[in-house]
Amino acid sequence: MAILPFPPRFHAGKKPFFEIPVFNYHKGYLSVNYSDNYYRLSQRHADVPRLTPEHHEAMQLFTELASSPEFAIRTILQPGDVQLLNNHTNLHYRGAFRDSPERTRHLLRLWLAPAHERPLPEVYSEIMGGSVVAGKRGGIFIQGAQHNPIPHEAE
Repeated sequence: MAILPFPPRFHAGKKPFFEIPVFNYHKGYLSVNYSDNYYRLSQRHADVPRLTPEHHEAMQLFTELASSPEFAIRTILQPGDVQLLNNHTNLHYRGAFRDSPERTRHLLRLWLAPAHERPLPEVYSEIMGGSVVAGKRGGIFIQGAQHNPIPHEAE
């Protein structure tokens, strides 16, 4: 069972973390929710169960396997490239990048909610904005937050 942190401002009246199994097999589909950083960050909350040495060993092995050349695909995006990933079927991360006067990254993140997406178990509702219904899965909504237009040019 993964315990992932949520900053308290995201869900007023709820705990600042949520629990979700790493592996979810639901209606014939396997969905994986894994980020060792989340588990480590969750430990700052007193009411989150403590990670054992066995948990740390399992996370290290999982991370090593997922990032090994045998299983990992490494890509370098060029200006104008678009990469679409499904968070339920792909483990992914962004490597380190440092902006410089010659190279400035302009990364946009888009949350799509296709109407014909795979079914998800109810345990995903916390991270799907309250709904696991295909086509109605939202992102993280912050009450009172103002909309910030995304610039089309890198700053």
